[in-house]
Amino acid sequence: MKHILYILLFIQFISFGQTTLKTNKIKMIGIDDNTLIYYTIIKNDLHVICLNEESDAEIVKLELDSDCYGIVEQDRLLKNDIILKKEDLLNFDFIKHFSNKKFEIIKEEEKSILSFLNNQVLLVHNYEYEEYYNEEKDTTTMDWIYIDTQIYNYYYVEIAKGKKIIVLADGNGYIIPTTKNILINIEDKDFTNSKPTHIDLKELKKGIKYFYAEDYYHIIEEKNNKFSVRDNYNTKVLNKSYDTLFFNSKFIVGKIKDQFEIYNIRLEKLELNNVKAVYEKGSFLQILQNKEVKTINFLNNEEQNIEEPKSVCGTVTGYTLEVKNNTIVYTIHNTFLHSEQGNTEIKGNLSSFNFDTIHFLNNTNKLDFDDNTFYLNPTFETMYKWLIVSKENKYGLVELIISENQITFKEIAPIQYDAIEASGFYNPIKLKKDNLYTYYRVNDKEYKNLEKFNNNFCRFENEEGKKGWLDYKGNEYLD
Repeated sequence: MKHILYILLFIQFISFGQTTLKTNKIKMIGIDDNTLIYYTIIKNDLHVICLNEESDAEIVKLELDSDCYGIVEQDRLLKNDIILKKEDLLNFDFIKHFSNKKFEIIKEEEKSILSFLNNQVLLVHNYEYEEYYNEEKDTTTMDWIYIDTQIYNYYYVEIAKGKKIIVLADGNGYIIPTTKNILINIEDKDFTNSKPTHIDLKELKKGIKYFYAEDYYHIIEEKNNKFSVRDNYNTKVLNKSYDTLFFNSKFIVGKIKDQFEIYNIRLEKLELNNVKAVYEKGSFLQILQNKEVKTINFLNNEEQNIEEPKSVCGTVTGYTLEVKNNTIVYTIHNTFLHSEQGNTEIKGNLSSFNFDTIHFLNNTNKLDFDDNTFYLNPTFETMYKWLIVSKENKYGLVELIISENQITFKEIAPIQYDAIEASGFYNPIKLKKDNLYTYYRVNDKEYKNLEKFNNNFCRFENEEGKKGWLDYKGNEYLD
């Protein structure tokens, strides 16, 4: 769809979380082949002015283009499919009427569902009517098969007090409430005659799944050393600035002094009091609230036993690390690389260290993995090179330094501990000495008792008998 916006000179951004272009110069709106045209009258002559969306780094600037300025003939109006005057438009609360609603259209074997994610982004889910094979029932039926989700930034144009229309970025569509109906066109898909129905949880989750906030929001440092979230048009998403701030695809988390505020990506503030710490856990948040650690989804519901699916490559390079008679052998399996030389082996000799025992963090002397392993577990890239070694009933950690043709070794924890406990490659390593415990590279403090980490937190009891939670950055939160 072509995008020609004709607008007059006074433009102002208003309303937190809603990018709004405000002008009192527009007299009529024309719609020609689903393209918006804004008209104004100057000295009894019909004029148009183009508005361009100019990108400056991450921010889109809405700027007037004076080259488009000019007088047009009155019969130009007759060529438009629709002409709307100010009195034809409604005072309309878009969020009130469209929140948690969807619009559905079906054209032959294609279906599209429109919904609002928040007051800056809307979604269109597309489906096709196809044969579907049900493995459980071993039957083939016709059904609507999900194809993709299209995500659109939008902003408001206000031509009179309370009379706004929605315009999609880059001219991909519009929503115009009139006295007769609500005109809705998204990339030539006409939802005008679609009646709104309530959107269900499944559809909400689908919308959230395909939304990547970093494409639409940016963290900006303000003049007062505070931080705010702004959209692509530099409009504040939230009516606040924070001491610290982060967001992911599902949440925005701000902190002022010791108080957290958490919003989901629909810009709904979650009712959470006395939150002491917040960490990302995939598309969820793990929070410490009062004396309890819990994982929440974007609707503030608690989740248990979360296993988020991750797509991986089907054919990748494999690797093996193995301890063989005081020699470390690192094998690169070249099957995927179609190498005529076969597998590549790199070796390192441990004989001079006189270790009594040697094993990897999986508590065996062999470790098999492939390129997907690094993607599925970011901490693996460091920890797979660590060895737990012992000498005379004392334990320590050694790191492998792997180069193109040899393996050397570096002591990273001295051989002085009574025990070292590893729980795979996802959790810190627990060190024990003189009946006190510490987690390697979490902090240097010693504890009377340390439980296993549950992602970002674990329970502790210090030497004074005080209990609380420890996070993986080494911060303590006493009960």
